[in-house]
Amino acid sequence: MKALSLLAFGAALGITSVAWADFFEDFDTDTSANWIVLTSDGQTDHEANFSLDYFNDRSGFDIFGNPITIPGFKIPSAPNSTGGTTKGLLLRTNLVNNASASIVSGLSTSAIGQVFTGNFVMTADVWLNYLGPGPVGGSGTTQLAAMGWGTEGTVAQTNANSLSGRDSVFLATTLDGGSAVDWRIYAKDSRFTVANGYYYGAGNSSTNVVSGVYASGDTGANLNSAHSYWSTAYPSIALPADQALNYPSQTGTTNPGSVGFKWRVWKVTKTGDTLTFHIDDVLIGTVDLTFCTVSANPNLLVAMMDSNGNAAVDSTGLNFMLVDNLRVTMTAPDQHVTGTLSLGDTVGTFGFARNISYDVMQGTTVLASGSVVANSPNTSFDVDVPAAATGAATIVWNGSSFLRRHTAVSLTGSNQAVGNVMMQNGDVDESGEVDAADIDQVIADFGSTSDINSDTDANGEVDAADIDIVIANFGGTDDV
Repeated sequence: MKALSLLAFGAALGITSVAWADFFEDFDTDTSANWIVLTSDGQTDHEANFSLDYFNDRSGFDIFGNPITIPGFKIPSAPNSTGGTTKGLLLRTNLVNNASASIVSGLSTSAIGQVFTGNFVMTADVWLNYLGPGPVGGSGTTQLAAMGWGTEGTVAQTNANSLSGRDSVFLATTLDGGSAVDWRIYAKDSRFTVANGYYYGAGNSSTNVVSGVYASGDTGANLNSAHSYWSTAYPSIALPADQALNYPSQTGTTNPGSVGFKWRVWKVTKTGDTLTFHIDDVLIGTVDLTFCTVSANPNLLVAMMDSNGNAAVDSTGLNFMLVDNLRVTMTAPDQHVTGTLSLGDTVGTFGFARNISYDVMQGTTVLASGSVVANSPNTSFDVDVPAAATGAATIVWNGSSFLRRHTAVSLTGSNQAVGNVMMQNGDVDESGEVDAADIDQVIADFGSTSDINSDTDANGEVDAADIDIVIANFGGTDDV
């Protein structure tokens, strides 16, 4: 665990005052003594290797204890490594190859003696690997990789442990994108349910429901890798040919919407009471921490877990998570841009919430992003922007049947109010213009009581009023 110059890293985040990492680990040497590894079941069912060479061959032992050479995975150096090093933290789970086993297994690891309160940015180079051929090998895997924050570091943080055992908030995603639900966020005493994206209170009772957690939307189908949000962000890629040199099964291509077989930058950002998760700068989810409870001494975590208790089928050791260049940088208190989002032509109380996303832009640089969940025509917003970001900026608003709108702001490092942001309705097909195609779509959906864009007034039903709204706004276009 090292402090490191991060001038370039901070500048990339728009945090020009950052000059060093509060926590950094490149795993180039065995630092296992600095980490605690916690498991949901027997220790022999897991592996945590804190300085694994993920490219070259390495020494090992067979099941009889005889020394052997294990072929390397031929994974290239992580993008944020210095000097082309190829060592990192490897996590594996559900290693018991026993047909009678029924183990829902998992492990998590946290840095000993570390506490991260206040605002921070945590990033890591992460590689997810699984037994090929792509897209899901022979029968697929139900294993997930995870990263998050908030735990005391005394109980394994997995999907499998009891709800009361969790004291963190973490993102988990399947290795191969082959599950019904590939994108998940878990929390203490509760979960942001993978069924519909909602927060459920203690014991999974249907209380304290908050929508808008997942960037892809709040229904179960939206959390499958096949959904357009994920498949567009993470197109299918070929399994690396170099890995097939030592492991003939490693051929084919990945599922669109999954993040395996490529180094990805995972990012967890805490700003006030908001925790966001990104992978390669794609927003995964936004968590309101006022609905969660974390440890009084919150630490980071990375984890591997299996969502069912079937016996392991991977005798080659190809199902794993690699972590390299893990760093946490504390950030200054943010400045807040506040105001009211006014959704035109909507009813007083919505049948379905409307999610309006935002990006705070300086040129092509994204300073902050998130979403406003509106349940009424006028909904207040509080946009957090790094305090170090100053100068002219634009907040870009977009979502549902509303045209994209720009709000110009001059960032000074201090809080400011910008008043009402008026959102023009009618762009049902999200083409950027209210036109005949939008009228046709509303007519095609007439009578529907589903949560769809054609319900422009958000009353819970597509009816004649929605057609009238599109006609009234005909010709409107996105701000550019």
